[in-house]
Amino acid sequence: MFMCISIIVHRKSRHSFQYDKRFKKKNAQKKEQFYSLVRN
Repeated sequence: MFMCISIIVHRKSRHSFQYDKRFKKKNAQKKEQFYSLVRN
């Protein structure tokens, strides 16, 4: 039972890590656009 959960968590964390990288990149771009709008 515990093994199964840890494997699922490990898989998810590996997947979400790759997703997180992409998401953070997108987020950074959005923030830059937003801040540039605010400055103008």
